[in-house]
Amino acid sequence: MRQRAWVIAVAAAAVLLLGLACLFYVPGSSRGVLEKGDSSLRVELSPGLHFRWPPFAPVSLYPTVALRLEGELDAASREGAVIEMRYSLNVRLLDGGLEAVHRARSGRPLVVFLKERAESAARATALSRPLPELLTPGAIQALREALQETFDPLGVWIDPEARLTWAVPLSPERRAQLASLREQMQDTGLKILLVGLDGADWDLIDQLDERGEVPNLSRLKREGAWGSLVSDGPLLSPLLWTTIATGRSPDVHGVMDFLMKDPASGRMVPISASFRRVKALWNILTDFGLESDFVAWWATWPAEPIAGTMVSDRLSYSLFPFVKQEAPSYGTTYPEEYLDEIRSRLVGDDDIAYDEVKRFVEVTREEFWKLRSWVAERPRAAYRHPVNHLTRILAATRNYHTIALDLLAKGQRRLTAVYYQGIDEINHRFAHFAPPRMDRISEEEFRQYSLTLERFYRYQDELLGELLERVDENTVVIVLSDHGFANGIERPRDATPSIEGRPAKWHIREGIRILSGPVIQAGALGEGHQMDVAPTVLRLLGVPRAEDLQGQVWENAIDPGWLERFKPRTIASYDDLGSILAVSSTGGGVGAQEMIENLRRLGYIGGGDSPDDSGEEADHLSPPPADGSPPGGSETLAGNETVPSPPAGTTASYHGNLAGILLRKGDLDGAEREYRVALAKMPHFGPALGGLAEIEHRRGRPEEALGLALEGLQHSPDPDETLILAVTRLFLQLDRAEEGAQRMGDLVRRVPRRVAPRVCQGILLLKAGKGSEAEQVLKRALKVDPGSVGALQELFELYEEQERLPDLERALLSALEGNPRSVPLRNWLAWVREARGDREAAEAYFRDALEDDPDHVETLVNLGSLLIDVERLEEAVALLRRALDLDGARWQSRVNLIIAFGKLGRADEARAMFDDVEEIDRERTELLNAIAYAYYLNGERQRALGFVERSLAVEPQQPQVQRLRETLLESS
Repeated sequence: MRQRAWVIAVAAAAVLLLGLACLFYVPGSSRGVLEKGDSSLRVELSPGLHFRWPPFAPVSLYPTVALRLEGELDAASREGAVIEMRYSLNVRLLDGGLEAVHRARSGRPLVVFLKERAESAARATALSRPLPELLTPGAIQALREALQETFDPLGVWIDPEARLTWAVPLSPERRAQLASLREQMQDTGLKILLVGLDGADWDLIDQLDERGEVPNLSRLKREGAWGSLVSDGPLLSPLLWTTIATGRSPDVHGVMDFLMKDPASGRMVPISASFRRVKALWNILTDFGLESDFVAWWATWPAEPIAGTMVSDRLSYSLFPFVKQEAPSYGTTYPEEYLDEIRSRLVGDDDIAYDEVKRFVEVTREEFWKLRSWVAERPRAAYRHPVNHLTRILAATRNYHTIALDLLAKGQRRLTAVYYQGIDEINHRFAHFAPPRMDRISEEEFRQYSLTLERFYRYQDELLGELLERVDENTVVIVLSDHGFANGIERPRDATPSIEGRPAKWHIREGIRILSGPVIQAGALGEGHQMDVAPTVLRLLGVPRAEDLQGQVWENAIDPGWLERFKPRTIASYDDLGSILAVSSTGGGVGAQEMIENLRRLGYIGGGDSPDDSGEEADHLSPPPADGSPPGGSETLAGNETVPSPPAGTTASYHGNLAGILLRKGDLDGAEREYRVALAKMPHFGPALGGLAEIEHRRGRPEEALGLALEGLQHSPDPDETLILAVTRLFLQLDRAEEGAQRMGDLVRRVPRRVAPRVCQGILLLKAGKGSEAEQVLKRALKVDPGSVGALQELFELYEEQERLPDLERALLSALEGNPRSVPLRNWLAWVREARGDREAAEAYFRDALEDDPDHVETLVNLGSLLIDVERLEEAVALLRRALDLDGARWQSRVNLIIAFGKLGRADEARAMFDDVEEIDRERTELLNAIAYAYYLNGERQRALGFVERSLAVEPQQPQVQRLRETLLESS
């Protein structure tokens, strides 16, 4: 019995073991492949317990989650040139596709097999093309297609956000050339801290400075050189900060818009480093062996390999929020491991506490937590509220500041560049709440948010102070902004600063610049250009200057002895030296669509730049060549006019921006081509129609120009001011002022909150001889916007002609109350006081304006004219000479100088001043009258009479000159 029981037990155990051997468990994140003895396959074992036969038949597991494939390889071009490739892509095995992968990998590890296939496709793609063709984005797209052809039969999905990059290693010739150039560098011993404060404006800084509330900016300005930093526009951050980093204009560097089209997915994506066509400071310094750290600079994702650290603009902007539990996309930092190193010290907007927010806005704890609850309940709408958006701004600012301090603590590089977005974003969210209270802002909103902007400036100044504490004594500090921001009464009354698609409406052309530290001379600098920044930085670091940089070194800010000691050396171009810019295709990156939504929410882009805009052609990306000409064929527009086909990957605003730059440079044909490409992408695009109107106007075809401008006006729901002004100017030129006034009246009824149409209607009515109607229209414009400079200027000229200037005093004082720093307002008030006979008060207004802007030519001329009237002639001559030195083309300076010399009995100097102008300008009646008066005062009546006759021959209707003629004839 015992033996039988034992046999039964053994048999039961064997059956149990056999049963267990026939079972197999597939984990929840996997699928399985079962191999049978006859080599047939039963695939797609879903997660869970499965029966298999024969027992112990091998089962292979495959992940259901995405796999990351990353690596580098060398590939050869058709002619044998070596190309380095870096790749990072996510792949996933699709349902029903396991059998093909399982058979093909033949037992090799899955990731190894997939990488082999990807690298084989890459090498084949490189081998099929010559080297020049490989250095175009089209080759990257071809590689994407080759990868897809490789993986599709295997049932493998490729993430369209894959990053693929070609790079050419340095040839022996380039290495030798670069080594030689490095020997020509001069070791200046200087380091540079470059701090970018997007949207920072002198007006507000000066107000805070007077109250002692921005001590670090105040000290840098007091001890250093300072002035404004101007841009030619468009006033959009990606363009401007790339200009600052490259020393090249947008039509050259290629970053022209907020959005571009990803060649792989066909979707609109935020602008990235992939679209830049020239080297930036970080590339140049790397080539010359100098280390740099760049933090948060616009359009630096994906981070490029540099000597130093690159933290791209995609790590933590409030436009692109940092999510602690989510791994950012490839290329967030260089080196990549730096992100893992710093990650634990970074914050999300959910880490921003009530006490931090309370510093900037007046909100109760209960209100704050209620607003924060919206983030989970309705996230898209939640961040439209300014308080929730503020938490993102604060988180992004803190993260990038933490990184900057960390990098400085590791050892200061030769150049440390840190960009802060906060002031600009705070402006776009809160500038309309600032004092004085605007009509559309409620008392409660004003109470909550009126001090947010200046409080953030104080916070930004504290952050700047923390950077300054960590740099060594050999550091030149450069602080700058890409543009200023309208404040006080200068703010547009007809739109908030987040107006969709027209963010630059609140931007002003003048930003700030400060240089402080060793070798910097203290004092005011006047205006500098954004393209000057890169040449100045490179000069201070001793790098040879490239001839194709478009800006100038700010030598007036630098000690002359130092400049003499370190004389610049010159080379042709940085782009032809050292490393060749990598050509990459990146997709949009993680969070790209959310970033686009945030850009739209802040007004940076409009509906026409939708990420799903069907009007955009999906094709491989092919940036226009440096001369601005788009590649490709052509297509026919209405009217059978043939224009180039729009290059894929660009937006209508991209081509509109490029056209505007070409137009400013005088390239009418190039500008027309780009405007027509913009219209091919977006018919009735207002800025393009307005630009074409300007081109027709410059070509002497005002009728055609007016037709285009009116078409743009008709199809623009909220027309740009430049288009409104263009229509006005053309109606005036064609002597159709009354018709133009009617058109502007129609526009006023369409957009009643806009000021520009009312001002232009007033201008046209004045030209039509309807002064009374014009006055009423301009007064209504001031009710919409009491600080409208355009309306005040037209009323000033009208009242001056009617000898009613004192009637304007109340309106001017009201405007000045809202904008006490306005130079034009103080000039007009000075003339009002002069008209009242109070010349002492008039002089005080002029001198007060000059304290804020010592180089304001119009103020210098006006004060000089006033001093002539009160016989303080030598003082007048000094001011007028300065005005003439600043702007030799301004004829008013010369006219007043001629009169002053005449009163001083210095007729020869007056005549020399007259003869110093071009011959064609000598027939300007103002100059002829001035020299005639100078000769009259000096008793040279025949000479005076000769110039009077010449003036009256140009313009007979001059009553005062006719009276002078009569006086001269009687005396002779």
